[in-house]
Amino acid sequence: MVPEPAGLAPLRVADVGAGTGKLTAVVLALGHEVVAVEPDEDMLARLRGRLGGDDRLSTASGTAEDLPLPDEAVDAVVCRQAWHWFDEAVVGPEFARVLRPGGVTAACRSAHPWTPAISSRSVICRTWPPEPGMTSTKVLFTATSSRLAR
Repeated sequence: MVPEPAGLAPLRVADVGAGTGKLTAVVLALGHEVVAVEPDEDMLARLRGRLGGDDRLSTASGTAEDLPLPDEAVDAVVCRQAWHWFDEAVVGPEFARVLRPGGVTAACRSAHPWTPAISSRSVICRTWPPEPGMTSTKVLFTATSSRLAR
């Protein structure tokens, strides 16, 4: 488990393209509140079946391009393994809309075993400023873990 830095409150995080909730479970385990957004109702049902007993979890059917969230609703938008499905020209402004001032985004994917110098349990990550003038300097994922760090 990633140690908790002193004085930081839990974040409200949107896990976009949440699937069955693999990343959602990690974010919840770190003490954050999660809104899991997934367009596939079957996947969302599996996520609810696995994690639905946690009162810090809410779920919504929706897409990255049209998030079912109000403006400035979350501190972070994250996704794992779903980025390639997104229309990047549309999700930039949409992520910016739902992020609170100072909010961040992070996308990660599992590394392929054939990727040199990266184990199959690692993630490749980046922070991404969705709009000119927005900053996303806080890295949410490390290069060797899929755990959300604060």
